[in-house]
Amino acid sequence: MDLLDSAFAHPKGFAGRICAMIMGRATKQRNLWTISLLDLHPDERILEVGFGPGALIHAMATQAPGAFVAGIDASPLMVRQATRRNKKHIESNHVSLLEGSALVLPFEEGSFDLTLSGRNKTYRVSEYRFYNI
Repeated sequence: MDLLDSAFAHPKGFAGRICAMIMGRATKQRNLWTISLLDLHPDERILEVGFGPGALIHAMATQAPGAFVAGIDASPLMVRQATRRNKKHIESNHVSLLEGSALVLPFEEGSFDLTLSGRNKTYRVSEYRFYNI
């Protein structure tokens, strides 16, 4: 894994902040497309694994007011950036962001109606087993 891959996989420091800006902008259209497929409802509980700068979480919380959107990310930098981006939703208890590993989720089984993760496979192959369906 070269320096750029490392900066995107585990963002930290100045390079991580630059990567977060790139991720936030580069994924905007994909996030809108994803939301258009989800048919979100206000009473749903949603989990995003590896939320990066929190753009998709913000979009889901905005699209489905009243829904609860949680996220977990291994990068402290991404948690800080996503927290700033989602401040209003966090203060209204509609978003909760945690730092941690997707391998040890701090939620009870069945806690969410929908779980999603985007663009994490490339950087987590050593940690997860993926199935192509």
